[in-house]
Amino acid sequence: MDPRLHEIGYFLEFDQSSGILYFKRREDFYIDNDLNEGGRIQVLSHSVTDFKVEFLFQEIEQAAGGSKEEWSNEFNTEEKECFKVGDPPCLPRAIQLSMTLEAESGEKVNDSQVINLCVRPCKPELFE
Repeated sequence: MDPRLHEIGYFLEFDQSSGILYFKRREDFYIDNDLNEGGRIQVLSHSVTDFKVEFLFQEIEQAAGGSKEEWSNEFNTEEKECFKVGDPPCLPRAIQLSMTLEAESGEKVNDSQVINLCVRPCKPELFE
């Protein structure tokens, strides 16, 4: 029976012999304490030339109105308590994934995706 919640991870792996950077996806149907082992691995691309992960921790209100996003390329993954009002958030507000692929012709294609991790009451107006 499918447990409905799976371990899923994405990673880059460099092949020394071919000089190729592979973008891979790993899925394990059962969650355990080892997030790097087990499951099935699929190659998603062999044309990756750049991959970047950025984390949005806060939006700073501007004096003239609006807000400025503050992104970082670092995130502390140590477990911490964050369930009480006033505790700092456990997760960033959003994650941005950016990737560059290069075709055999040498043409490069860039794409970015922002994933919103904000949950109530992070920004209540999003839920109205």
